[in-house]
Amino acid sequence: PLALPRPNPFIPDPGMPIIGSRERDPVIGPALVPSGKGISVWHKLDDAFGLPQVNLIFGFRSPVFDGTVKMDVALSLGLKLLHDAINEAAYEAGQAGFAYSAKGEDEVLVVRVSGYSDRLDAFLDLLAKGIAGFRVDPQRFAVIQEELWREVAGQANKPAYWHAMQASGQLLNRQRYPYSAALEAIKAVSADAVQAVMDKWRAAFTVDVLAMGNID
Repeated sequence: PLALPRPNPFIPDPGMPIIGSRERDPVIGPALVPSGKGISVWHKLDDAFGLPQVNLIFGFRSPVFDGTVKMDVALSLGLKLLHDAINEAAYEAGQAGFAYSAKGEDEVLVVRVSGYSDRLDAFLDLLAKGIAGFRVDPQRFAVIQEELWREVAGQANKPAYWHAMQASGQLLNRQRYPYSAALEAIKAVSADAVQAVMDKWRAAFTVDVLAMGNID
């Protein structure tokens, strides 16, 4: 029988208010907002475009992020498994205009979130619950481990200038390593190691937040 899909909980109210105003004095840059221990929040209200949208950037710092190839591989797999676990609900959010990305960058885990301000709390709640309840699914781990290996192995086919840039980066940055080392680490990493990295990250981190757009 035919059936209508359930209402999408991430669809915003079309009458959502616009907080900023083009008539007010322009805000030159983000301002630091008083926050709790271990968190720094910078805020920039949209006073130019008048759109009901928001962009958030979270920078998570943790002692577990040591920049080694083993840690980078375990973190990459953990983030891919997290995305896989919340994919169904995140798809609904994506249909309603929300998006997110997560990537390790120079010993910092950077999470970017964008979407409409009206249902931002629901989307952040989805991400927070996914992170808090994260457990490695052994069956999905095997699949995603193979996908990551193939993705990195494909770098061998990149043009010569890409390999030259990688080689110079390895000489100038102690945290850079050849993709061949990543391939070895991907094959060697275990589901338990990935779970341990994600657990240690959740247990101890500080976070810097930049909030921009239709948000007060």
